[in-house]
Amino acid sequence: MNYEYHAACTILPKMADDEYTALRASIKRGYDSRHPILLYEGKILDGRHRYKACLDEGVTPVFDQWKGQDPFDFVRREHEARRSWRSQEQRAIVIGALIEQSEEWTAAQQRIKDAANRKRAEA
Repeated sequence: MNYEYHAACTILPKMADDEYTALRASIKRGYDSRHPILLYEGKILDGRHRYKACLDEGVTPVFDQWKGQDPFDFVRREHEARRSWRSQEQRAIVIGALIEQSEEWTAAQQRIKDAANRKRAEA
């Protein structure tokens, strides 16, 4: 089964070619199932490069369902400090975009809750 990427993970830049080559070599030597590929709403939220490397190497990836609240905030927190940023400017742009999307996601979730509450109150 081919998985699509969640919008939150696509905000992050693609891994550099040399990093991806090293990841593929690492997975070929033995996939570390302690780091599953996280799915949210049927899409890859975290681990898109691991997923692609597994497919490229013919390795069956391990998946887990993410159970958090805000996928954009999760991706920001996971990658803000540990990501190999090409520059501080790139880091600021990507983190800013994740924060913006997190705020929009939170507002949309609140609108959904408010609409459901209005319907219950009208019933």
